[in-house]
Amino acid sequence: GVAGGVCGAGLGTLAANALAVGARTLLPVRLDIGVNVGACAWGVGLGVAAALAAAALPLLELARLKPLAVFRGEGLGAPRTWPALAAASVIAAVFTVVAVIEARSYPVGGGIAAGVIVGGIALALIARIALPALAWLRVLMPAFGARHGLANLTRAGFRPVGSVVAIGLSALLFGTLATYRASLEHELDPGTADARPSLFVLDLQADQREEFRALLAAAGSTREPIISPMISARFVPPKPVTETAVLTREQERDRFFRTREQNLSYRDELGSDERIVAGRWLDPTRDEASVEENFAERLGVRLGDVITFDVQGVPISAIITSLRAVRWVGMKPNFFVLLSPHLLENAPQILIAAVMQLPKGRKAAVQASLAARFPNLTVFDVEEAAVRVQVVVGQILNAVRVMGLFALAAGLAGLLGLGFATARARREDAVLLKTIGATPATLALSLTVEFAALGGLSAVLGLALSVLLVDLAITRPNHIALAVPWSTLTWLAVAVMVACVLTGLAACRRVFSAKPSELLRTV
Repeated sequence: GVAGGVCGAGLGTLAANALAVGARTLLPVRLDIGVNVGACAWGVGLGVAAALAAAALPLLELARLKPLAVFRGEGLGAPRTWPALAAASVIAAVFTVVAVIEARSYPVGGGIAAGVIVGGIALALIARIALPALAWLRVLMPAFGARHGLANLTRAGFRPVGSVVAIGLSALLFGTLATYRASLEHELDPGTADARPSLFVLDLQADQREEFRALLAAAGSTREPIISPMISARFVPPKPVTETAVLTREQERDRFFRTREQNLSYRDELGSDERIVAGRWLDPTRDEASVEENFAERLGVRLGDVITFDVQGVPISAIITSLRAVRWVGMKPNFFVLLSPHLLENAPQILIAAVMQLPKGRKAAVQASLAARFPNLTVFDVEEAAVRVQVVVGQILNAVRVMGLFALAAGLAGLLGLGFATARARREDAVLLKTIGATPATLALSLTVEFAALGGLSAVLGLALSVLLVDLAITRPNHIALAVPWSTLTWLAVAVMVACVLTGLAACRRVFSAKPSELLRTV
């Protein structure tokens, strides 16, 4: 563990410096050049912890190994159930703590740990069913090498389930990134978002509203712009908030949302990108508020609470009667907090507007006309903003994809370990097969089929779980339509399978040179 940690810290430092110099445009943040001693020490500590965790269950198996079993060539016995469960629980707890520390967030770190643990258990359970099913297919194979390779999937002592879990988790990570990116790009694609505005306008004055509408109608806009008032205010906490010296990511975010300048608004009915998830819509005759569901959680308020804002020195209070889910990617004028109209009608305000779909080729002309007629306006091209969002998200995913390569490398290292651990048994097989007439091509076919089946099964299971994960944890909570990139996932599956075959052949290369005389001398 120490040796691996030191090597990993050195290679990680070199990789980080290389990225800082050669990939500045591909990453969303600027990396500093140098050596972070604290990070290196942390890496070595993680290496030691990983080595101890990897050794725990095999040591429990060794504890039950009888001396005579060694001379008889018997395998290790299964560990006792309760000690094995206790060791696995300690490993899972340590992994969760590390994830929380790395993410600096209890929900994020705990969610990552839970995802890995649950995903690993799911992969292991499915693999225990799928591997025998794949092995059964050998009856359909005409070539002996293919039948032998599939039979190895259930051979005692080869333990392919661990390889399926390790490689499947790396495939899950790559599939999650690909599916999330495809879903977001589909949502932001101008060709598939007819309801998205063409332009977004800030600082429209009340006396400019009618002339603004007339200019858009003259430019060929067939839909009314969505105009909403916006009032600046400060949130007044119901009681003082005590904060610790060290804040988690969520605490920092919540503090930012509590202390920043808030933008309030009012309207007579729900917008097209909103829906009520709890409570009822505002009664215009009462002092009521409707709050976006996630924002309510950040402020620490809920349905029935009284919420207070300071609007330029004037306190305004309202009872929360509804929580809303908002589809923010629609890029229409939406707000975290809506109040009953009579509470804000007389407050100082500006108007913001969403100019709906303009005729093709007229956007630039309309922008020029708005700038000439209303110099006070700030006009944003929504399509250009969507492209910028895609670029930033792409940079973030590039950074995560680099981590995915390390995860895949770890999975392939586990596959190498499987090849090395079963090297003697495989050489014995090779000698026996050669004795009865097998050729190197037969051996190569056997290994290729075995590791292709492992890699293919791992990739399919991991990618399938990634689509389910994106649907349940990302797209649905954020009200984004799921888009599955079938072609990308197919290429990923093929790439993972090819990598597994090449790794397996490399790990078992001595099979091809095994000679009966050499093997007999080691017996």
